[in-house]
Amino acid sequence: GDPNSAAAPSSHLRSSIGVLSEHDEHSAIYYDNQHLNDDPEADTCNGYFGMHILELAPPPNIIGNWQPPVLLHGDFNGIKIFDSLYDATVRREEEVPTQGTRFISLGDDLAGGQVLSIIHCDYAGDDSATDSICCFLGYASGRVAAVTATLSEDNQRYNFQISAHDEAHQSEVTSFTFAKVNNETTILFSACCGGAIRYYPNALKSGERFNLESVLAFNNYYQCPIFSLTSTVVKSTENDSFHILCTGDRDGKVRLWSIEDDFNATPGKKFRPLGQYNSSTHIGTGFHLVTKAKFINENVLVTGTNQGAVRIWCLECKESPGRNIGKGLMPKLNLRFDLMGQHSGSVEVCTNIGDVLFTSGGDDGKMIGWDINSGMKIGPALSCHPGKPFTRLLDDGGEVINVHSSVIDFVLNVADGKMISLCRDGTLAEWAFSLPESDESCIVESHLN
Repeated sequence: GDPNSAAAPSSHLRSSIGVLSEHDEHSAIYYDNQHLNDDPEADTCNGYFGMHILELAPPPNIIGNWQPPVLLHGDFNGIKIFDSLYDATVRREEEVPTQGTRFISLGDDLAGGQVLSIIHCDYAGDDSATDSICCFLGYASGRVAAVTATLSEDNQRYNFQISAHDEAHQSEVTSFTFAKVNNETTILFSACCGGAIRYYPNALKSGERFNLESVLAFNNYYQCPIFSLTSTVVKSTENDSFHILCTGDRDGKVRLWSIEDDFNATPGKKFRPLGQYNSSTHIGTGFHLVTKAKFINENVLVTGTNQGAVRIWCLECKESPGRNIGKGLMPKLNLRFDLMGQHSGSVEVCTNIGDVLFTSGGDDGKMIGWDINSGMKIGPALSCHPGKPFTRLLDDGGEVINVHSSVIDFVLNVADGKMISLCRDGTLAEWAFSLPESDESCIVESHLN
């Protein structure tokens, strides 16, 4: 779709993204409001899991203004791909409300179930490649799949296909990361609920047809389920650096692992544990599963838990008294800011735009902006969910209350200066934002819908 074209129809933002049925979207409200569910055995929907812009190069013969495709995953098999953010989020006046006309389905015939995790790839392959890797999918069944994008015959759009898949894990694939090894090669890593980390030596090689044959990197302590995975490279000296993997697990532990310099060594010597940290000060009194862990630059890590705790860490290399003489510096996480009590439930969004960190979680339908450098909240929270009336049964009758769904993702349309949020029940909201030229901060100006 082309929202800037003179031929574009009169339109407005959809109230819901509308891929799931109205019944499923309505029942998804229970996911963040389980205390309101009078029948825990009822068949409820888990709603939507995420919305992602696929950063592909504009097709050579594109007509009009280019908008990249948008990928959606949720409580359905496989993924849905829209031609543009406009097609995903805007309702046209003449639109016929028939499912399946606005998007294509992909990977829903692989018997892998829901897609729980996605990682984008900007690797375009070599010049002779006819297709390019677009993203990798992690399924609830343990399957990992590669999605490639191929130009159509008229070079005006992309066609998508599952180019490779493998039953890499025996449990849910929860997270991916790309990690540098040997300062040169980039490798795909995945984590699962079985506590295993695996890597894919040929996943980014077009000459190998993006082969997804995997190798076990290591198992977490006691096979504790891992729910978040991220990586970075941090300098220890002017000429040396540490290649780091970071995991967040079910027991609330944030762990650092080094990728050894000699990556071609035997498997047992490729990875080494460096240290562990608590994701919350209340980890001893609650169940603080680490839902999010992300290095937003080479030495700043953000973590979030299913109890709403958000922490900002600084990764530093310092001498360790416990290290043998001559072993050099040791990477260590230092807690900078402990952002507690801001979210009432699981942290779902943990994304930065420059020096502004956005987080969301719980049943309030809000997203909060933070200054990464000071740990201070930026302005009021963004109310991304208007609330839906819900009748709560009481002994003396009923009570109508307003309930909200958690913000699970947002995307940016930089060209139009718009930010669009997606809630678990499909609710969409649109905001204006600006990126000042003088710094990397972000200003969210107004609620447009």
